[in-house]
Amino acid sequence: MNLNAFIENQKKFNALLDGSPDLLSLVVKSHYSIDKLLDFVIFLRIPKADAIELRRVAFLLKVDLATGMGLFREDLRPIFNLINTLRNRFAHDPYSAFSDKDMQNAKNVLLSRKPMVVPESFKSETVSRIVLETLFVVGFLNAVAAYEIACRENAERRITNEMVIETLSNRSKGRKLGLSVKDEFSLRLREFMAEHHPEIGQERDNGD
Repeated sequence: MNLNAFIENQKKFNALLDGSPDLLSLVVKSHYSIDKLLDFVIFLRIPKADAIELRRVAFLLKVDLATGMGLFREDLRPIFNLINTLRNRFAHDPYSAFSDKDMQNAKNVLLSRKPMVVPESFKSETVSRIVLETLFVVGFLNAVAAYEIACRENAERRITNEMVIETLSNRSKGRKLGLSVKDEFSLRLREFMAEHHPEIGQERDNGD
């Protein structure tokens, strides 16, 4: 997985929202950004995932894979299903519209999630463009969260293995520093994430 590609994907998605493109570009490109994020997640969790031709794996199958790996809650699937349905419609008919019925379906899907993924005021939202953008933002942010979880779990497993080997060979770094096992683990996890996944720290800092 290329870190620069991950960061560029996020920039392109943010630019879509800021640039107010036509509906075709918004739907197709937003779906593509989420799809790429799912690729990053699968590469992190499946050994030798590069042997899989991910471009041939259907979007919803990627969602199901991430759900099966515990990175998505099952009640998120209707959101991704609607995102995929809209993308397919616009991809096959570039003159499609986001109708009042579509807007209500999107609101129902987003409002049905518990805990809610949108503010209470979203119930009274009547601007279709805002509803459409919100749908894709929720999908994108949940994919980012899945990516972050996968990164941290991989780091935790790696550090745990290293500490076990060091303890068994009497080469514990924490013991020399006077740290408890818990404190050493936390320190090494922070250092590993800062070095190997700076994109996570940057996004978190920006959100504070």
